[in-house]
Amino acid sequence: MEIIKELLRTWKYVVKASNEVLKLEQTKPKNNMWNLRGLCDSAYAPDPETRRSVTGYRIYVMDCLVSWKSQSQKSVNLSSTETEYVAMSDLVQEIMFLRQVMEFLGMEIEYPIVINCDNVGAIFIAENATGQRTKHVNIRYNYICEYVEDGIVKVIFVKSEENEADLFTKNL
Repeated sequence: MEIIKELLRTWKYVVKASNEVLKLEQTKPKNNMWNLRGLCDSAYAPDPETRRSVTGYRIYVMDCLVSWKSQSQKSVNLSSTETEYVAMSDLVQEIMFLRQVMEFLGMEIEYPIVINCDNVGAIFIAENATGQRTKHVNIRYNYICEYVEDGIVKVIFVKSEENEADLFTKNL
């Protein structure tokens, strides 16, 4: 009986994700500027045992998917906003690594690097200095504010239905 449940769960996942595709397409950089773009999403405490949230993100270089992640977060968070902010932090870490590699290779990057997120609260935290209500958010994640302030990263809201990173928050 348990095998049938798992099979049905897998089938449901395949049907739901049937419109998702891996797009590999070469485009030429405009004015020798390379475009980096990231999308992040999270699922708030889906695991009934550990209550850890799930991070999912996608990174595109010139509209070609080059990096992605789907992983349980390292700690339990107090809100969905904090969960989204942690996912954004993971995305920015990976983007900064790709940025360093690309700059080392002599590629010029188009700034600001656009990050799409579907949580208004997480975007607010990234764009503003934290106050009393967000004091509990670990300092480890607050370095995003510095990149936003310097104009390296720009966080833009995207509707949940249009967020391509949503697929990576669903555990199979």
